[in-house]
Amino acid sequence: MTSIPAVSERIRWVPRLGQTSQAAAWTFFAFGATQVLRLASNVLLAHLLFPEAFGLTAIAGAILAGLQMFSDIGLAPSLVRSARGEDPAFRNTAWTLGVIRGLILWAFAAALAYPVGQFYDPQLAKILPVAGSVCLIAALASTSLAVLGRRMHLRGVALLDLGSTALGIVITCVWAWLSPTVWSIIGGALIAASVRTIVSWGLIAGHRDHFMLERAAVTELFGFGRWIFVSTLITFLALHSDRLMVGRLLTMAEVGVYAIAMSLIVMPRELISRLAGSVQYPVLARCFRERPEHVGKLLTRTRLALMLLSQWAILAIAMGAQGFFALLYDARYADAASLSRWLSLSAFIGALSITADRALLAVGDSRALATSNFARAIALFPGCLLGYMWFGLPGFAVGLAGSAAAGHCVLVLALISHGINVVLDDVWHIATFCTLLALPLLAAAWLQLGTWFGIDVGQAVCGLLVLLPLGAIAAIRATALMGLQRQLARAADRGTERSPEASGRDGIASTEGLA
Repeated sequence: MTSIPAVSERIRWVPRLGQTSQAAAWTFFAFGATQVLRLASNVLLAHLLFPEAFGLTAIAGAILAGLQMFSDIGLAPSLVRSARGEDPAFRNTAWTLGVIRGLILWAFAAALAYPVGQFYDPQLAKILPVAGSVCLIAALASTSLAVLGRRMHLRGVALLDLGSTALGIVITCVWAWLSPTVWSIIGGALIAASVRTIVSWGLIAGHRDHFMLERAAVTELFGFGRWIFVSTLITFLALHSDRLMVGRLLTMAEVGVYAIAMSLIVMPRELISRLAGSVQYPVLARCFRERPEHVGKLLTRTRLALMLLSQWAILAIAMGAQGFFALLYDARYADAASLSRWLSLSAFIGALSITADRALLAVGDSRALATSNFARAIALFPGCLLGYMWFGLPGFAVGLAGSAAAGHCVLVLALISHGINVVLDDVWHIATFCTLLALPLLAAAWLQLGTWFGIDVGQAVCGLLVLLPLGAIAAIRATALMGLQRQLARAADRGTERSPEASGRDGIASTEGLA
């Protein structure tokens, strides 16, 4: 058996390149490549299509996201967390419930098509039923995707996500070039979802999901997922209802500009969410199963790496948006640059929540997530409306940040009730972010170095002086986090080849090394 001191020495938070997790590195690479492809396709589509097309797809996407969240019972997190996560009966039951959910979502999308079209734009009456089929196609995917996440074997899932997304983007761009309509975006999404579902069935040999409902599995899935259901339902109101609000406040072309800015600023949030779900959450869940007293310390250490990375990514977008839109977009999208900067505030607070709420899932407190999202949703509507009435779209973005802060405060209180205190960490992260965002912009305004091809030279120079050292520090910490994930993944692999007793002893030794 591996000794506790030896494991402690290996997992100590000193960054070493040899510790880098190949699986987590593949996830990071695949996500980064996917975002680059999406960014390039957005730039190309902005020239091939029209702003109204982005507005229509933004509203349709928000409605579909709402339908999915209204019916989410946390099937994938349950497969990762449960002791029966690899039991065939448990997997079959989870898959069956997922397919039933997909069918219901498709039916609801078709039923909502006409009233939504009357409320926003008649074209949505045709778009929603077709776009809604993505929900059913995704539901047919194999549970192997969740099982690989449970085992922290992320390479196959990462490559599948990258490949299916790349294919969908290529088809979307070719379609838009041949026929510049909103259907090019819908068609690319359908093909990407279909490819991902088909390939998922070949990721793990030895098990094929089939229809089955085991009473014990249903009870456990709904027991864990009932508060995830409530939480995700409210999360829709907190994260996606802004697009439905601007759909009534603005013209469809202005909604398209807002959607472009939002698609840029949510990239860091998606990255952090992906890493938190695929790396941080499995590690915390395993720690809770074997050494629950160490969850708080482990959260602090894993969270630091993710927050440094999110700071760097959000600051890069906030300070680079002016040059990005001036260089790559035409005048129709000029307002998206300043809007992206205002939206960065809510994006950063969202990253604070994402990197903390995985601890609540690990300890099984999904109810606290629902309460947090409820507070965020309650604050969103009055905050955004008042902000828009007083200051226009910048005020709307500040209202989003305020609602995110309200939800995060509830999250922090829930963590404290479990003996996990992140208040000082959050104060430090917020103060650092605001300082690093404000100082370069103020310095650039004072220097007034002029423009070059529409790019503010002062902002570019001052931004690089902040981003380069911050990026190096974030990379070091991310390397250490991936090294930890690799250590635990190897321990899990050894455990599958040994007795449960030996596996448990090694797992306890590994988590003790994190204290």
